[in-house]
Amino acid sequence: MKSGIHIKIKGIVQGVGFRPFIYRIARKYNLSGFVRNSTFGVEIEAFGEKIPIENFLLDIKKFHPPAAQIHNIELSEIPYEIGEDFRIVSSEESYEVGLIPPDLATCKECLSEMLDPGDRRFKYPFINCTQCGPRFSIIRELPYDRCKTTMQEFALCPDCQKEYDSILSRRFHAEPNACPVCGPKYYLKDIKGKAIHREPIKTAIDRINSGKIVAVKGIGGFLLACDATKDDVVRLLRERKSRPKKPFAIMAKDIETIREIAHTNHIEEELLTSPAAPILLLRKKKNSILSEFIAPENGYIGVMLPYSPVHHLLIRGVRTNYLIMTSGNRRDEPIICDDSEVFEKLSGIADFVLGNNRGIYNRLDDSILTVAGKQAIFIRRARGYVPLPLELAKSYPAVLGTGAELKSNFTIISGNRAFTSQYSGDLNNLSSEQFYRENLEKFTGWLKLSPILVVSDMHPDYFTTRFAEELNIKHIKLQHHKAHLLSVLAEQPLSRAAGII
Repeated sequence: MKSGIHIKIKGIVQGVGFRPFIYRIARKYNLSGFVRNSTFGVEIEAFGEKIPIENFLLDIKKFHPPAAQIHNIELSEIPYEIGEDFRIVSSEESYEVGLIPPDLATCKECLSEMLDPGDRRFKYPFINCTQCGPRFSIIRELPYDRCKTTMQEFALCPDCQKEYDSILSRRFHAEPNACPVCGPKYYLKDIKGKAIHREPIKTAIDRINSGKIVAVKGIGGFLLACDATKDDVVRLLRERKSRPKKPFAIMAKDIETIREIAHTNHIEEELLTSPAAPILLLRKKKNSILSEFIAPENGYIGVMLPYSPVHHLLIRGVRTNYLIMTSGNRRDEPIICDDSEVFEKLSGIADFVLGNNRGIYNRLDDSILTVAGKQAIFIRRARGYVPLPLELAKSYPAVLGTGAELKSNFTIISGNRAFTSQYSGDLNNLSSEQFYRENLEKFTGWLKLSPILVVSDMHPDYFTTRFAEELNIKHIKLQHHKAHLLSVLAEQPLSRAAGII
């Protein structure tokens, strides 16, 4: 019996290889129709025999790409239409809101290719596929298509276009797809902006090995990299950043080298090796090779694994297995993401800049987590997790929570989802305030809403309180200890199940 079905899938279904997956299983069951991105997620129309369509739906639920998250599937029967094949078609605008995928750490397949001397992407620092690479950091607007990202200016070469168009390729409709012929490139300059005409990454490795501090442009912004085993270099970085004791994060080559300097359990190792690849606070081991000045007078150390191709190349090239990788910024200001301002703002801090010509539209720091018992707890929520929402038990009108003055971010509720922005830093300087305003404008644009209620702290001199007053909408001031309690309740599944939050 011939039938047709219209499918709307909501969740993290863009930028994770979902359309190629749908295409393959549709062809497997000899279905005709189409799949396309929409601003709400993914839309499908499928036509064929009833049993194959049922199997098609089962496969979607059971075998979807590992980085995808299906939150809701809406089905409706439609009249059967005769068609010859199944297609991926152009995206469609809609009035519903989709989810933007977070940035994903380099997958094993891409890493293997990048380290293979026989591969055309050997040592290419922008390698990616449908399962890894930049997502949120390069997206300007939904739906997630190359033309709406900072990759728009890089036209695909014939080889990359062939991969992009090929159903058998891991890069089938991978929007950031690129190679050394057609993609972005790195450069190396000294902090005064003078170009160094040598192989950029190899020369940056040489500079780090000689004790220099290099600003490295990664996924969400610049990080300051230096040898984590040299006391004099670590002390110099502390002096230049005016950071007397606050711990620095380090990047380790692999999970084995992390075990040499810190205690880990299976939960912590799963987090470290996840696609989010956060910084994790781990208990230090005594007498490790690391400089004692990385986290002085502290029993814990912040550790992460390489999460972008350039990090893998750097950590494999330096003579130690450990690099400091701390936010490239002035004290309390947002992480720097613009190549045009890094030379001014990091003057006197970095010695060299390893930058590139791929734009970062949404800057964001590395996420920081700790594990208590069996539960992961956020200390800083950013790369790898933002802009994923928290699902609430019931729907609410459009509400904005402006957040705190220090370690700030904001939260917007849209229906039964709470969208928390990336870490914005301390809001006691003009750069952070400007970043906060720009970021909020982006989020409200993606979510297609204007808040009708704003909630702020009670402190009259906080930027977030004054900002809430500027909006000229209903304004509630909430004592921040009560806000802490409510936010903890909102994170707990039992509270959500009971409809408390």
